[in-house]
Amino acid sequence: DAGRHMSRIDRLERRLGGLSFPGFLRYYAILHALVYVLQLVRPDIGMLLEFDRARILSGEVWRVVTFLFASSGFAGIGLIGVLFFYFMVMIAFMMNDALESAWGVFKTTMFHYCGILGLIVANFLLPNAMAGSGFLLYGSAFFAFATLFPRVEFLMFLIIPVQVRYLAWIQAAVLVLGVLGDFYKLPFFLLAYANYLIWAGIPALRGTAQ
Repeated sequence: DAGRHMSRIDRLERRLGGLSFPGFLRYYAILHALVYVLQLVRPDIGMLLEFDRARILSGEVWRVVTFLFASSGFAGIGLIGVLFFYFMVMIAFMMNDALESAWGVFKTTMFHYCGILGLIVANFLLPNAMAGSGFLLYGSAFFAFATLFPRVEFLMFLIIPVQVRYLAWIQAAVLVLGVLGDFYKLPFFLLAYANYLIWAGIPALRGTAQ
C-alpha cells in the first residue's frame, strides 16, 4: 500500500510539480501577521476581506482568497495579540519545515492546497460562512504534525513540557464540543479538515502516513 501511495504521489508530482510552493505555511503565517499589522491602522479592513457569498457572486472575487486572513485581529489589538502572532508564526515555521522534511515540498503543498479548497467549498455550501476559518489551516497542519511527530514536546506557558500528541487530543476534544454545541459545524469541520484525513489521518491508520 505504501509503495502504491508513493507511486501515486510521484505521478502527481511529475504532472503538477510546478505547483510546489516551498515554505507555504511560512508565507501563510507571514501574510496573517501582515494583515494583523494593517488592522492596527484600519480595524475595519476585515470587512473588506471576509467571505461573503453574495458579494463574491457579485464580482468581489478577491474574497475567495482574502477571507483566509480576514480575522487576523481576532486575538485583539495589543500585547496579547502581538504575543499570539509571534508564537503562531514561530510554530507555523516549525510545522512547515517538519512536514516538508517528512513528506517533501510537493506533498506538503498539496496538503495545504487541499485544506484551502475544503475551506472555500465549506464557506460556499453551508448557510453561514465561518469567521476566522482561515486559521483552521493551522489546525489541520497541527494535526498532521502531531500524527507524524507525536513525541515532540511543546512548552506550555513556557514552562511545562507536553508532548504534541496530547495537545492534538485536546484540540480534537474542543472541536467535538464545538460540534455538539452547534451541529451545523460538523460538515464544515469535515470539509475543513478533509486534507488531514486524506493526507495524514487515514494513512496513519493504515501505517502509511509517511
